[in-house]
Amino acid sequence: MSDHPVTSKTRLTGEMMARGVEGLTLFGSGSTVLMVTTWWAMEPGDAGISLSGFAMLFLVICIPIVIVWALGGVVVALPLWAGLHALGMRNWPVPVLCGAGLVAMIWNLNTPSPVVAAAGALSGAVAGWGLWWMAYRRGGAV
Repeated sequence: MSDHPVTSKTRLTGEMMARGVEGLTLFGSGSTVLMVTTWWAMEPGDAGISLSGFAMLFLVICIPIVIVWALGGVVVALPLWAGLHALGMRNWPVPVLCGAGLVAMIWNLNTPSPVVAAAGALSGAVAGWGLWWMAYRRGGAV
């Protein structure tokens, strides 16, 4: 056993995976919603959106964003994370960098723009950190 907080003997359990996907979904969708609503608030011009209209648009984007992040967490991130965990890559920089790169690439494929890729990298990094924190730190593995 090494002095490293998360050792190579730490098994990836179902509970740890559920907490990790929960953290990825909460942190990833939260950062995405924050970016989109900030972008709306900073949009130049007189959009004429009332507070109630803004709240309705906020809800309309929140639900799909949470669904997309949850599905992405299960279908894409979970298998990659299991592989990284098996290889002993369990420090926080690994999921942060992998999340940033993967989400930036996916967002850039959908909308080829450096701004969109940068926003995706930021959301992916936050989601990766959320996965790590919820699975390892909060779960007592560190």
